[in-house]
Amino acid sequence: MMLVAVQNLLWDITPSCNLKCLHCYNSDMIERGLAHQQDSSLDNIEETIKKISDLGFTHIHLLGGEPLMYPLIYDVLHFASFFDISTSINTNGTLLTESVCQRLIKEKVSQIVISLDGAVEGDNDIIRGSGVFKQVTDNIKSLSLIKNEFKANLKIELAVVVTKVNLPRIHQIVILAKDLGIDIVNISELYHHGNANKHMNLLSI
Repeated sequence: MMLVAVQNLLWDITPSCNLKCLHCYNSDMIERGLAHQQDSSLDNIEETIKKISDLGFTHIHLLGGEPLMYPLIYDVLHFASFFDISTSINTNGTLLTESVCQRLIKEKVSQIVISLDGAVEGDNDIIRGSGVFKQVTDNIKSLSLIKNEFKANLKIELAVVVTKVNLPRIHQIVILAKDLGIDIVNISELYHHGNANKHMNLLSI
C-alpha cells in the first residue's frame, strides 16, 4: 500500500467574528485587524488557490475570526475543489443554518470543526456568550441530519478547550458528542494568548 503525504495549509481567512470568547487566542488579530486586506476579486481568489496548489498543498484548513463571515467563502471552497484541494473549516457553529450546511456539503468540505466549551449550557456560555450553547447544539443536530440525508462524506468534529470552568464536567462532553452525532472530539489545552491572558484567574487550571 502506498502512503500519500497530505500537505496542510492553515489559513486565517478573516479577522471578522460574531463572538467575543473569553479565551480567544486570535483576539489581537480580530481587534486590531491584522489580517491581510481581503481582495473581493474572484480572479484573485482563483490565482491564490492555484498558487497554493502549485506549492504542493493538498488540504486547506480555514480559520479566523469566523470563516463563515468571509463574503467569498464559497468561492474559496469552489476553487479549492477545482484544483483538487480538500478543505475543512473551524467555526463557532452559530452561523450553521440549514442553507449554509447544505452549501458546505455541496462544496465538498471534508470536515467541519465546531467549537464548544462545555458539556452544559452554563459552562459554555460563560466563555462564549449567553444563548450560544443552545444555538450551536441545535445547529449541530441539523448539520448531522443534513449530512445523513445527503449521504455526505463529511466528518463533524467538536473542539473543546479545557478550562477551570468546564473541567468538573469535561467527561460529559463524550455523552453530548454522541447525542449530537459528532464523529471526532478534540480536547485541547488553553492557549495563553489573546483574550485568555486577560482572564487567567477564571480560565487557567
